[in-house]
Amino acid sequence: MECPRVVVALLLSTIPLAASAQTPQPIPIETAPPPFQFLQKPGPYPVGLSVVNQYDPSRKSPVLAAGYSKPAESGKGRPLQTLIWYPALQSGIKSMKVGDYVALADTEISFDAPDQEHNKWRTRLKSSFDVPLWAVRDAKMAEGHYPVLIYAASDSSVTWENADLCEYLASHGYVVLASPSMGVSTRDMTDDVAGIDAQALDISFLVTYAEKLPDTDSSRIAAVSFSWGGISSLFAASRDSRIQVLAEMDGSIRYYPGLVAKAGSIHPAQLNVPLLFFTSNRETFIEDIEHSDMEMTGHNVLNEWTHADVMTINMLGMSHPEFCSMCQRWPLGEELVADYGREDANTSYSWVALYMLKFLNAYVKHDATAKEFLGRPTAENGVPKHIMGIRFSPKSFAETMRSAARTGEESAWKAFQSFAADPMYRYMIGEERTINRLGYASLQEKDPSSAVVLFKLNTKAYPDSANAWDSLGDGYEATNDFQDARMAYARSVELNPNNEHAKGELVKLRK
Repeated sequence: MECPRVVVALLLSTIPLAASAQTPQPIPIETAPPPFQFLQKPGPYPVGLSVVNQYDPSRKSPVLAAGYSKPAESGKGRPLQTLIWYPALQSGIKSMKVGDYVALADTEISFDAPDQEHNKWRTRLKSSFDVPLWAVRDAKMAEGHYPVLIYAASDSSVTWENADLCEYLASHGYVVLASPSMGVSTRDMTDDVAGIDAQALDISFLVTYAEKLPDTDSSRIAAVSFSWGGISSLFAASRDSRIQVLAEMDGSIRYYPGLVAKAGSIHPAQLNVPLLFFTSNRETFIEDIEHSDMEMTGHNVLNEWTHADVMTINMLGMSHPEFCSMCQRWPLGEELVADYGREDANTSYSWVALYMLKFLNAYVKHDATAKEFLGRPTAENGVPKHIMGIRFSPKSFAETMRSAARTGEESAWKAFQSFAADPMYRYMIGEERTINRLGYASLQEKDPSSAVVLFKLNTKAYPDSANAWDSLGDGYEATNDFQDARMAYARSVELNPNNEHAKGELVKLRK
């Protein structure tokens, strides 16, 4: 299925909502949950949609699966059916319906040979065919130069899986481009580095195409993605400096850190690209690893992202597929979380859209009011309770502490206190972990004195942290201050008697 394969692993481990000895009865039609509705209002611009059937001649066309009646046009290169949503002028023409989007999948590979038979979305969305959306096909573009967003779809999915979101962003003054999620040589994505590389090249191909459009501002480019498209966006941004901002909805960088590590050339810790990352309700999923074939071996990508601002928003009531508006319109969208209902899923999706818009406005358009919105508590922005939780890890914190540590303990402590008191960083968490990571980075950079400053700061800020004292012991040991190292390790063991590393170092230092 087009929605990412990680969904399977997550859904298999879902705990039943309630145990019952009786066979559940089907929901009567009159009480069935309401269909998906996009609840945000459009921005100041009407929305236009262009469909451009183009090829990347530098790459081969994917091989279609057995049974396809229409051959791929292999001689022209890799087909990239490109959808472009854009700010438009008012038009009297009727807008696109869900069925109109579905029909686009008939020709997504063979542009001149429609194939309805293998378009699975015709069955999945048949009950929603007449639902109107906002975009008007080939409407005249509104005059201006607009920032560019490249939308990267989920595993094997269609270009328009999140048409509602793409239209919404276009209505607020963005040009949004998207193409299908395909493997390097197959229509369906392959869950490996080669598949990621293929979609990453597609993203860069669209960036190059967008630069040629007369009404785009190619100095302001971001990538928006869902699921597998998130890991492809990471690869693209790591290799293409034109991509300046990433916004991901439960991106696969969360689930496949092993593939990031396997690529060898992708280093989130060195990437200076602001990141917005929405997570599904699964804050932790360690219980799934034993039963999963996912590529889990590797460092947590979000934790490694230290050279740019990172805002992580946990959508408490959203399952993974509910970040896809078209998925919510077919039965997969009924994979609800706990007692969150369909209306909650609609509400959650609308807040995802709004916070994504504000983040893009803040980091792509450098809009001060959008930054102010992001810095306020969610309740002040009107977010209902139990919808989302926000974590903010600003780049400036790591950079400030790294710089202050080189000038001594007093400077580092003042910098820490000043930063922590700034209300803009009310959502910042993980300072202890960040400082600890910076300390070890200083050790690797052969700067043990800065490392000790950072480790001492952590013990001052978090005196009851056994890990902070353990790290301070490592810092002292690196400077050959064995007496203070023994003191730090002893304090760590006092706080955590099970700290085998500290106990082992104490034994070694007492010999």
